[in-house]
Amino acid sequence: MLRIFFKYLLRVIILFVSLLFAYILMSVIISVITTDNDELSIENNVEIFITSNGVHTDFMLPVRNEEIDWSYVHPYRHFQNVDQSFSYICFGWGDRKFFIETPNWSDLTFGTAFNALFLNSESAVHVTYIYNPEGFDIKRRLILSENQYRKLIEYIKESLQHDEFGRVVLIPNAGYSSNDAFYEGV
Repeated sequence: MLRIFFKYLLRVIILFVSLLFAYILMSVIISVITTDNDELSIENNVEIFITSNGVHTDFMLPVRNEEIDWSYVHPYRHFQNVDQSFSYICFGWGDRKFFIETPNWSDLTFGTAFNALFLNSESAVHVTYIYNPEGFDIKRRLILSENQYRKLIEYIKESLQHDEFGRVVLIPNAGYSSNDAFYEGV
């Protein structure tokens, strides 16, 4: 009986490791896919970055430009130590529990990983204000046309839950530092 238990336990562990490996492999493969920049014009483009802290991957965008001022969507009062001197804002999406309980790989538990991979659970959007991109693990620099950037803005807005007044829904007392916060995701 004990032998059967260990046999199934080994299979579960192998499955988990295989899925984790497949996830990492797909992340690497997808990150090398290039975008078609045929519609770029010299005057109206936006530079953005794809960043990673080893656990989570984010879009890093300018806080404000001609298309949007993100500080109206994510007000400074939602953050402990953010003001208009911050020039970039990062957005990351994911499983709510995984985000809040796993700021580093060392915080990852089997239950949290299993829920994030296999269960239909609540999502969250992690928002971080940044002074500048220097010092971040930038995986990719992208230049987007106005149209591409507008589509990204809409995608981000649609990924956030909004209250009856159209404001994003802050998850209280959640964050890794004084310049980040979590919002309810869709």
